[in-house]
Amino acid sequence: MLDDTISSILAVQLFTSCTLICTSGLQFIIALSVGNIVMTIKTFIVLGTLLGQLFAYSYVGDYLNRQMEAIGDSIYSCSWYDIPKSVTKDIIYVIMRAQDPVYLKAGKFFILNMETYMSIIKTSMSYLSVLRVMISA
Repeated sequence: MLDDTISSILAVQLFTSCTLICTSGLQFIIALSVGNIVMTIKTFIVLGTLLGQLFAYSYVGDYLNRQMEAIGDSIYSCSWYDIPKSVTKDIIYVIMRAQDPVYLKAGKFFILNMETYMSIIKTSMSYLSVLRVMISA
């Protein structure tokens, strides 16, 4: 239930961020070409904020994934053979659970991590270059 809610919210957030980064980038280019310093600074701040927010989501997702992988490795590396049998069974369950790591997902099809962050930036810049060509033509 919680995963479904967060997943749909993050999907909307990623789509909105991609769109806003693209349009803010276009506004930044137009403000530079016109020579409007105030609008250039405002747009630069908005772009930085959007990229920072997207980076924060992506970093948290990447960090969560790395920590889940580290749990399985750490438990496997401990001296589990010296622990009583009842605790060893629990350790086996933890290792089995760590084989299927937790991901922060957006829309059930995007895993939110640093690769996704770079992909969103590349997509936004691709759309921005198309818009720039359309406006200058």
